[in-house]
Amino acid sequence: IYKKVDELIENAVKKRLMSDVPLGVFLSGGLDSSTIVAYMSRFTDKIKTFSVGFHHKTDETEYAKIIANKFNTEHHEIFLKKDILKVLPNVVWHMDEPMADPANIPTYLLSQEVSKKVKVALSGEGGDEVFGGYGTFNSIPYLERMQKFPHKLRNKIMSPILSKSSRLFNYPKKQILFLLSEIVSSKNLKEGYEKIFYFPFDEQDKKHLLSKNYQKNISLQSPLQKFLNTSKDLREGTMSYYFKEWLPNDLLMKADKMSMAHGLEVRTPFLDNDLINYYLNLSYKYKYKRALFR
Repeated sequence: IYKKVDELIENAVKKRLMSDVPLGVFLSGGLDSSTIVAYMSRFTDKIKTFSVGFHHKTDETEYAKIIANKFNTEHHEIFLKKDILKVLPNVVWHMDEPMADPANIPTYLLSQEVSKKVKVALSGEGGDEVFGGYGTFNSIPYLERMQKFPHKLRNKIMSPILSKSSRLFNYPKKQILFLLSEIVSSKNLKEGYEKIFYFPFDEQDKKHLLSKNYQKNISLQSPLQKFLNTSKDLREGTMSYYFKEWLPNDLLMKADKMSMAHGLEVRTPFLDNDLINYYLNLSYKYKYKRALFR
């Protein structure tokens, strides 16, 4: 099974190296982009890598450097300044529709710089969806165990303790503990699980904000609820949501529009048909915390 996945990833990367123009790769230093660089090195020793930095504690350029050094790539670092919001009007214009993903801005600026060096770039989009990388997906076993505690215990004792504890910390621990307090107070597994996704408007908000005429023509359910309600379990529903909603309507649209704003083509090896079809038929244990991929 390991040999098969290795072969599938290798073929997926190889196919996307075909190009008549200079080619590079977005390198964050994370698992997905680092894996792409590693597989590219099997076919070429001329790899151009690009990473974006923020001069902030969330900066990951040091990890990208480790990979760039290991595979001896021609590495380029692009550091964003504090005044990046000035490009927001351009970003909005190129998105052509409302989209509340803050990563649009660094993706736009990264693509702008990368397009000066190459015309095609490989990206790790789809890695979380295919291999099982999302924390939400991997939290299901913990939530199943938590639901075994009586609801009164969770609601009256565990939830208030977590809520009060959240006040002692800063972001991100503060938000995590507060969210946990809401989850443990939920009546059932599905209700608690939906809260992890933190959609800004629930059904009551939508009823309040939208006109009666408009409500007749649309579903007030969140996209996640639609998939969970039509799937056999949380695992299947979550994977359907990520593949059919989050990936095409956020991640890929963001990557496509922000890159093509600068005439840059982005290719995604992990969304190779053969690789996806093979992984979809594997059991949850291989996807849990990316077990097989790691």
